[in-house]
Amino acid sequence: MTNTIRRLRGLVGTGLTWAVAWTGVGALLHAFTGGMVSPTVSIEVLGFSVLGFVGGAVFATGFMITEGRRRLDQLTLGRAGFWGAAAGLFGPLALLTVAGVFSFGIGVADVWQLLAGTAIAGTVSGTAMTAIARSAAGELTSGSPTGLPPGDSEG
Repeated sequence: MTNTIRRLRGLVGTGLTWAVAWTGVGALLHAFTGGMVSPTVSIEVLGFSVLGFVGGAVFATGFMITEGRRRLDQLTLGRAGFWGAAAGLFGPLALLTVAGVFSFGIGVADVWQLLAGTAIAGTVSGTAMTAIARSAAGELTSGSPTGLPPGDSEG
């Protein structure tokens, strides 16, 4: 597999992972803020999903550009949190820049809440991905060369 295809696969995979996680967060936020099941639920959840995908893709792109040849498990949790927050802010800021703040009929306070929420979600997502990568790297190096427990075989 060429390097470009591997990077593109990582970018899309990270975006999809964040989209799935943020979809769940969007559904929970809607449920806990008194939302009822209605057609707008799917629009709100879809919005979180899109923001999650964009945030994940931006996180992966920033990681590829700034961290050079490092693997995700080599990134410190603080840096992962920083890049996650930056990536979480990018989606809403790009959307608000392109469409304008008030064309959606939302107020400035709502914009700040959205930015704070996506920054927190990005920080958690980036830190969690790094922690999971560290855990997986530890499991691979502690066992057999294939990463499987002794006595197991692949397939």
